[in-house]
Amino acid sequence: MCGAADEASCERAVRRAWRDLRGLGTNEISAFHACTTLYLIRHPAASLHEARDLVAEWLDQDPPSHSAPERPNPRQDNAAEFGRTLR
Repeated sequence: MCGAADEASCERAVRRAWRDLRGLGTNEISAFHACTTLYLIRHPAASLHEARDLVAEWLDQDPPSHSAPERPNPRQDNAAEFGRTLR
């Protein structure tokens, strides 16, 4: 469990996990669940509600430039291409 001095390192770990996951194209919900799980691993006494609230607060403070834009879904691209070949 993290102490008060380590709270900043937990926040950095959560923010980095968010940026890395989003940068790899992970959707927001899955990335949020992973970050919440990371927090709970480091703070096993915390409730799920508490973890979600704190992680959401930390991520809301993250500048938008750190969040990766939604990457195009290759299946959608393939579907569009497939549709063009049928015409």
